[in-house]
Amino acid sequence: MKKLFVLLFLVSIISESYAIDCPKDENETLTMITESGICYDAAEIARTCANTTVTEIIYSETASDLCSDGFREQMTPETKKAYQTLENLCDKNASRATGVYYQALLAMCKLDIDVLMNSLHNTAQ
Repeated sequence: MKKLFVLLFLVSIISESYAIDCPKDENETLTMITESGICYDAAEIARTCANTTVTEIIYSETASDLCSDGFREQMTPETKKAYQTLENLCDKNASRATGVYYQALLAMCKLDIDVLMNSLHNTAQ
């Protein structure tokens, strides 16, 4: 039981040290995303700081741009096919929504794909 409390304490310390302090200003958040320079960090900022469907779209697309920079040129035909398949699944899943909700779901899903592909291609980010 004592080990469990120690483990929970350590987890709480670690999670607090990685907490993102989101600015109230959208432009400051966009600056945080673009200046993070690392795909995973940019995606985490986008996911954490989005508080409306509109900011989900803007932040996700900004982080996706950072994540996809570089790997698209490196994709093999097989990787391109897998990427397109995943994008089609995003479209299919998001199609259940309409309007801005559709756009937000699509943007967040495509961000997840770009984070995955970025990690697979080991770009400088």
